[in-house]
Amino acid sequence: MTNIIKKFLVWCYTLRAMLILREKKFELDHIKSIRQQEKLMLKYPKAINLCDKAIKIAPNFYMGWNAKGFILSDKIYDLASLKADKTNKQRWKNLTEKNMWETYDKNQEIYIKYVKKSSFKEASLCYDMAIKLNPSDESSWLHKGNDLEAVGKFKEALICFNKVLELSPEYGLAKRQKK
Repeated sequence: MTNIIKKFLVWCYTLRAMLILREKKFELDHIKSIRQQEKLMLKYPKAINLCDKAIKIAPNFYMGWNAKGFILSDKIYDLASLKADKTNKQRWKNLTEKNMWETYDKNQEIYIKYVKKSSFKEASLCYDMAIKLNPSDESSWLHKGNDLEAVGKFKEALICFNKVLELSPEYGLAKRQKK
C-alpha cells in the first residue's frame, strides 16, 4: 500500500471517529436522563478503535495519534460531567430559580475535582507522538495544553499554548487559553 493510500485511510478512520463524537456531543446537548448519557458514553470505544486502526495502518502519520489523544481526553471530560450530574441528581430534579446558581456551582465543583483527579497520561502520550511526528501541528499542541491546564499544570500548558502561537500567531483558541 502506498503512503498516499495509507494517509487517506488514516484520514477516513479518524474523520469517522470524530464524527461519532460529534454525533454524541449533539445528542448529549439535547438529552435529559443520566441513563441516556451513559448509553451515549458507549460510543467512545468505537471511536478509539477506529483511531487504533488508523495508527496500525500508518503509525508514522500524526493524524491518528492526534485524534486518539483528543478522543481519550474528551472521554474524561464527559465522564466528569456525567459524574457531576449523577452526584447532583436530586438538586437538578428540584431546580428552582432560587437554587439554580448554587446547583450549577456545585456541579462545576464536582466536575473540576473529577477532572483534576483524572489521568490524561494516555492522551498525553498520543499527543506527544503526534508532535514528534509533526511538530508543526497546532492542534496537538493545543489539546495537550488544554489537558495540562485541566490538571493544574499551568507552566507546561503555557509552553504548549506559546508553541501554538509561535506556529500560528492568529490562532484564536491558543490566545484565549493563554490568558
